[in-house]
Amino acid sequence: MALDATTHMSYAVQWFSFAVIAGFGYVMFVRFKERQAKQEQRSVDADPLFANEQDKKTSESPGEASTSAMSSKSAASSKAVSSKVV
Repeated sequence: MALDATTHMSYAVQWFSFAVIAGFGYVMFVRFKERQAKQEQRSVDADPLFANEQDKKTSESPGEASTSAMSSKSAASSKAVSSKVV
């Protein structure tokens, strides 16, 4: 297989095309993420109750969430045990 100037030129055009496509894709991805963030901000501004729910979710750490879930389970099981004893 002989490598000549046209083969090198076609590879160069191919890789420059890939670079242009990747650049365009990156720009579109960034624009999509910005648009998505603006829509989320609008929904939070429009519905203050939604914002309060989001604040509660972000303020609660994973450890607190599992502790509160476990305490509610233990409370439910202790009610079940007390109802069987009576």
